[in-house]
Amino acid sequence: MLADRQAELDRLRSSHLAWTALRPPRLTESGGRGVWRFDEDRPHALTISRDDLAGAVVEALHRDDLAGRAPFVSEDRGEGGP
Repeated sequence: MLADRQAELDRLRSSHLAWTALRPPRLTESGGRGVWRFDEDRPHALTISRDDLAGAVVEALHRDDLAGRAPFVSEDRGEGGP
C-alpha cells in the first residue's frame, strides 16, 4: 500500500468519524453489470466498471457492517479470483 494511502487510513481509523474507505482496482469504462463484491484481503477481480463502483458506493452508504473498514471492491465474477 502506498504510504500516502496508509497515512489516510490511519488518520480515519484514529478519528471519531463514521467512515468507510472503498479500495477499487483498475476502473474501466465498460457498462456496469450490477454485480460487485467487497473483500477484506484483496480484490476478487482486477477491474471494476465506473458504473459498478458507483453502485457499490451507494450500497456501502447503507451497510453498517462496512463502517470503520476499508474493503476492496471489485467485479463479482462468481467463484474463484482474478
